[in-house]
Amino acid sequence: MYLFKGHVWEQRKLSELSKIFDSARISNSLWTNKGVPYLRSSDINTESRQDVLNISLELFQKLDKQTGSPKQGDLLIVSGGTPKSVGLTFYKDDNSPIYVQGGAILYAQTSKSSIVDGNFLHFEFLTRRLRKYVHDVMTGISIRHFTVDPVSKTSITFPSITEQQNISGLFDYLDSAIAHHQRELFSRKIMGIKIY
Repeated sequence: MYLFKGHVWEQRKLSELSKIFDSARISNSLWTNKGVPYLRSSDINTESRQDVLNISLELFQKLDKQTGSPKQGDLLIVSGGTPKSVGLTFYKDDNSPIYVQGGAILYAQTSKSSIVDGNFLHFEFLTRRLRKYVHDVMTGISIRHFTVDPVSKTSITFPSITEQQNISGLFDYLDSAIAHHQRELFSRKIMGIKIY
């Protein structure tokens, strides 16, 4: 338990806050050009998603019944890839259906948690403490892995759910403001407008 000037923060394992899921692996012969997006680890760790893969709606519905799929409010975690990409996260903020690559992306079912907010967890995974933890527990040589067991044991420090939502809302606002100013700066550079 941590105290911050009148506020109490708890520390628990991620598995005590949310269920952690892996998905089925899907043969590339089942990938399609249209349908339900099928996310790979590279889709989370890059800004551009040019080679979007899909699976058919029928296959998605079958897999969703068997293994489940990420829902709005869940947190996707890169569990296979390069040392820099493993442990990166993506907060699912909409209700569109997606399926994720088994063995490469895990997801925390934070949408069903009354204790922890998935968007707050997204920012928690960006902290030095958690980046170091992920680096220390990764396995593998050429492709690194952050498997269900160490993900489940990840120590999460958190305040009340209301404070989590306020904190993540502030970070979302800051991210949006920074992105807006970067776009404006880029536009001015293209148009040759002096900034100062």
